[in-house]
Amino acid sequence: NTQAKGTHMFVWAYQNTRTQDFLLIRVVQGVGRGEKFFRGFVRGIADAAQQQATFVIEQESVTWNKKLGDYRLRSKSAEGTAMDGRCLASAHSRYPPIVVCVQTIARSSTDLERFRAGLKLQGCS
Repeated sequence: NTQAKGTHMFVWAYQNTRTQDFLLIRVVQGVGRGEKFFRGFVRGIADAAQQQATFVIEQESVTWNKKLGDYRLRSKSAEGTAMDGRCLASAHSRYPPIVVCVQTIARSSTDLERFRAGLKLQGCS
């Protein structure tokens, strides 16, 4: 749990020691709101992924409507390891605003896709 000026961040990290698959859940509450903020927030995620020399971004998308922001990232290492992510933002429908991100690292993009695909903001959309 990290706090800065009314902003709260919670992070959970899980690893399957048998497969080495990795799941990271990040929740940020009280951050800026609106499309401009969300696009800047996810731009930081994409920049961080690109700075890791082992991963190349293959696909990236941002969608925004009055109720929800949705960001998806798909990247792969030269060895074939997939690092994928999805973030949802509560847009203007929730106070304080919230962003939830799920990042997975696995042998392929489909291995942990159920965690990214199943991400929903209940009561916020």
